[in-house]
Amino acid sequence: MAERLDIRPALGYPFYMSSAYAPQFGARFQFDRQSVDELQAHYTVRIHLTPHHQDLDVKIALPGGELTLTPIGDSAEVPQWAMTFVSALARQIYRGARREEGWPRRIMRWHSAPAQSVAA
Repeated sequence: MAERLDIRPALGYPFYMSSAYAPQFGARFQFDRQSVDELQAHYTVRIHLTPHHQDLDVKIALPGGELTLTPIGDSAEVPQWAMTFVSALARQIYRGARREEGWPRRIMRWHSAPAQSVAA
């Protein structure tokens, strides 16, 4: 039987992720499209923070692009920088849809928190 290779030393840092999406620092943002109609585009957003995650309901009103962000379930504390990033990415999705790029089904992005780094 072949021996399993442990790649953690090669990565140069301990492997802390509890799932494939949980970041070591900063946050990972996952937008999943739920529906689009003539009145709004509806996305659920999962913000993967260390050590927890928070889900948001994001609605983009049409045709103006006004945003409504509502926490889903337990309202764990989401840092303001993360909420600002969600709003900015939702506005970017809206602008892309206006340019006839369509409403993406899923978007995943990672963003560092202000004043955070690998050494922190």
